Amino acid sequence: MLIRSSLLATLVLAACGGSPPLPEPAPGPDFIDADWRREHLVLPADFAPTMPSGTELLLFAPGMFEAGAEDFWSYVFWMKVDQVNLDASQLTELFELYYDGLVQAVAGDKGQDIGADLASTITVTANGDGTYAMEIRVIEPFVTMESLDVHAEIQIVDTSDSATTLYVKASPQPKSHWIWSHLEAAIQAADFR
Repeated sequence: MLIRSSLLATLVLAACGGSPPLPEPAPGPDFIDADWRREHLVLPADFAPTMPSGTELLLFAPGMFEAGAEDFWSYVFWMKVDQVNLDASQLTELFELYYDGLVQAVAGDKGQDIGADLASTITVTANGDGTYAMEIRVIEPFVTMESLDVHAEIQIVDTSDSATTLYVKASPQPKSHWIWSHLEAAIQAADFR
């Protein structure tokens, strides 16, 4: 009976033009190394030269650059910047420099001219527990060149006298989607050194 109900639900969704949601893939202990692409940047990056100095390590979900994938634009990064006592407004400024520069540089490499005002809009809100919620509206420059809304979580994990270390998880998917558990697993599994 359960199989017939699942088959019926699949057929109804197909007839209505929708598709059933994909089941959550279970992350194995080495899924990060096997499926996720790494990138390391020395900051300030060429695309954002007025950012503070530091370093960044990014991990991209397998579908990061596939517009139809459930994990499109889903990634985590560790960022250490030579700036201290960051609050919501300073984080907003930092990530505006970062995303505006990134979008303009990638779009420019493709012959697209995106004005600085159109590249990204960033809103950072303190959650009250040392973490921040970030909402990003960005012109997606890698694949679609269309506006994309991305949700992000920022956690300040270490602050010294001269630098701040951040962990960031980002995805356009709602927080209830399975990709967020994979982003958390990526943060936990990755060697951010």
